[in-house]
Amino acid sequence: MLKAYSLECIFKAIWLNKGNKLVENGKLIAQFKTHDLSELSRTVGICDLNENEKDLLKYFSQYSIVYGRYPIPASYKNNDGLDFPVHHFEIFKNIINKLLRCFPTKNDYQLNLDYIHELIS
Repeated sequence: MLKAYSLECIFKAIWLNKGNKLVENGKLIAQFKTHDLSELSRTVGICDLNENEKDLLKYFSQYSIVYGRYPIPASYKNNDGLDFPVHHFEIFKNIINKLLRCFPTKNDYQLNLDYIHELIS
């Protein structure tokens, strides 16, 4: 669930890093009134995701909405066919590495995802 939240935050950071706004007239802009990670990735221009990465975004989106954010979701979508990706951590790392390319200062720090994974496993 935290991975889904982190991706949502990174997508918003990419949007802001490009000089865009998240809020206009005191309200969140329409493009960001969603927790759908696939939609957010398209909004910020991340289009080079492979099928495994797209599937993981769909899974994380459903999981974080249905089980994480709201005790009773506003609408229920059948989760049939939405299986947890077996190698999700490797896929997650691939997505993060693609997203880091969106930041010009990415070499100023190192994100050691393997170490983070060891800490939370």
